[in-house]
Amino acid sequence: MRGLWGVLGRGGLSLFQLLLVFRLTEQVQSTYERGKVYCYDEFDATIKTKVESFPEVADPMTSYNGAKYSGSGTSFTASTCRDVSTVKTTLKVTDTEFINNASDASQVPTLEGIVMKTFEEEFSSGTNTEIKERLNKIHVKLDSTPTGSVLFTLQFVFKGHDDTLTVESEVTTVVLAGGKLNDTWTVDTTGMTFVALKCPANPPATPANGAATTTNNFAGEMVTYTCNTGYRLSTKTESLVFTCKRDTLTWTAAQNTFSCEEALEELSTVNPDPEVMCLNQIWESLPDGYNCIPNTFTNAEKEEEFYFMSVTIPSAAGLTLGILICLCCSRPESPLCRCCSDKRAGKNPSFA
Repeated sequence: MRGLWGVLGRGGLSLFQLLLVFRLTEQVQSTYERGKVYCYDEFDATIKTKVESFPEVADPMTSYNGAKYSGSGTSFTASTCRDVSTVKTTLKVTDTEFINNASDASQVPTLEGIVMKTFEEEFSSGTNTEIKERLNKIHVKLDSTPTGSVLFTLQFVFKGHDDTLTVESEVTTVVLAGGKLNDTWTVDTTGMTFVALKCPANPPATPANGAATTTNNFAGEMVTYTCNTGYRLSTKTESLVFTCKRDTLTWTAAQNTFSCEEALEELSTVNPDPEVMCLNQIWESLPDGYNCIPNTFTNAEKEEEFYFMSVTIPSAAGLTLGILICLCCSRPESPLCRCCSDKRAGKNPSFA
């Protein structure tokens, strides 16, 4: 008995373990939605780990890696997310070494690289966890060289949309602590401002009987407009995309005014090869919006029948008769050929 119970006990434990694994797997699968792309605002610890293993996106100024759920366990694939926030500022370097090198075009990339590397290292080692996690790209460009200084335009691109995200304190008190860049080059932070790049106006309002993918106005934002079932855009297109241009901070689109209009079905869209009959001045199975107009439509079936009887059959009969005559004339022993031979010989034709 002890051996039997031991076997059953072991079997019961195995079954329990299987049920537990199944339940945990079911919970994991129910956490994520198959085919959905998860961007920064929906990242959890699992997704963050997955994203870190993905290759870098082609253009980190406008996009970053998201994770698309495959529907099995914790399996994700790389997918592009474009909801980025960009903060812009101007860095004023007053160090003599920078001023002297800035006049040499070949040294400009080196100076830009020094500024970028300094900020990247300081941000990554700083105490601001949010900035470290969200920072996607730093872009540095030498803007001008007014007397006694060198001005650099800096853009900090962060993952996700956030109006409250600021980097001012991190830059002025950590990266440029003591008025020095990398503890070496003198900078002037007086009047240094930080601006979130946005289009001043919101995207066009969503039209009646339509939908929009977003209502944000961040630089680089793309808003796609579509119409509900039974309606179509006045632009005669399936969708309309507006983009908040990063360089001008203005909305751009092929057409600025649009609406969703009631769509009247066309035969070509209802059925590419329709079969509609007009009997007693009434259309059968005709889509809404079409009427039968008396005396303007003909019965296609009758036309086809008339053409068949008056053209096709006589033509086929004539062709058949011609072939038979040709066959008969080509055989010497045929009656027709003998008749023609007797006439040429001056004899009466005989069929005996």
